[in-house]
Amino acid sequence: MRRIGVLGGSFNPPHLGHLVISTWVLNEFQLDKILFVPSYIRPIGSEKVDVPFVHRAEMTRLAIKNEPRFELSLIEGERQKVTYSVELLEILHKKYKGAEFFFLIGSDCITEIERWKRWQDLWKLSEVIVFRRLNFDPIKLEKKVHRELKLSSAPIIELSSSVIRNRIKNRLPVKFMIPAQVENYIRKNNLYL
Repeated sequence: MRRIGVLGGSFNPPHLGHLVISTWVLNEFQLDKILFVPSYIRPIGSEKVDVPFVHRAEMTRLAIKNEPRFELSLIEGERQKVTYSVELLEILHKKYKGAEFFFLIGSDCITEIERWKRWQDLWKLSEVIVFRRLNFDPIKLEKKVHRELKLSSAPIIELSSSVIRNRIKNRLPVKFMIPAQVENYIRKNNLYL
């Protein structure tokens, strides 16, 4: 049975935190691959995604191209509408029949999970793996969702796409925060200025 990780997000832009955590989880949970799924439209959250999907997808492709066990999924872009996590997993179950899915989520996002559409079904469709962020209390969260959480031992990486966007806008260096090929793409296409 194939073991497939699923990491969704705006990837606006993808950064080294995404790559380090994904590599860690890939090995820690002995996954065969991780699907990176850029969101077409974020269903929840205040982040305005003003960079078109096509750019975010291409930056994600560039960011992951050197790891053969990372794969870009364009499912949300093909649908061109809000795709909830539970819907994404249902689609993936049809596409990868017989696979076992591992839904990767940061502890900062899972604290809002009760706002998600059919959030309880995530555990029916996948193993939910939580990677830690600062000030995370796993016991408090387990009580909230009434489930034992699978916690990754991945290091806490406090790097965010919004910090990177602000640095680019203010013409500050982002070297070692994003892959060089992503930085080149951003500069070539005048993104975040």
